[in-house]
Amino acid sequence: ELAEETQQNWPDLPAVALMDGSLHGILPELSNQPPEAQTRALRRLNQAFERMQAAQIPVCAYISLSRRSEVVQLLRLARCPFEFPDCNLHCAEGQEACEGLTPLPDRELWSGLLAQGERSPLFSTHNPPPEPLANQALCFFYLNCGSEIARLEIPRWVADHPDWLKQVQALVYAQVEKGRGYPIALAEAHNQAVIKGADRSQFYALLSRKLVEAQMGVTLSRKELKKRRGLV
Repeated sequence: ELAEETQQNWPDLPAVALMDGSLHGILPELSNQPPEAQTRALRRLNQAFERMQAAQIPVCAYISLSRRSEVVQLLRLARCPFEFPDCNLHCAEGQEACEGLTPLPDRELWSGLLAQGERSPLFSTHNPPPEPLANQALCFFYLNCGSEIARLEIPRWVADHPDWLKQVQALVYAQVEKGRGYPIALAEAHNQAVIKGADRSQFYALLSRKLVEAQMGVTLSRKELKKRRGLV
């Protein structure tokens, strides 16, 4: 809804729907839900992606300090002299043909190859998306943001649209510059999601009451007292 509203209010300005974390991992709490609930939630997420596509607003997930190594694994495969790679079967420890490439996250590889503001080529992941997100196949690239090499994940429909791909690269880099090392839109979203002081006080009061009812002592450190009461 926010993407559609943005497109209606500023139709002539480029925009990107930016989210924190992996594109397919936006709902991590689903793993504890029954399969039916997971399917319903993922279908709603797919509908949201489709509405943003219809509004011509590309979607991008920003991953800071990514530990993924899919590109490095691809290089290991290219180095492998065997038709069917099997490290345990063919290679003795310390004598692998791909020695030196693992364990190495992709960001370390691209830190020596990309100039600031440049991106890597596009890659697609071999992991299939969940069935309700079948038309949201994941592609990714790495962007040298100056402060770090960030992993950016986008749906296939963004990757197949050159202008949208350029838009994602340019706007995300601009966001990182404005945020002094991290996208300012995501930083502001995090700040708005922080628990407010009144909510925190109610939580501590409820917790203290339950502990007293259970005949358990409640004590606070001086640091915590200062946090709650302030200096005045």
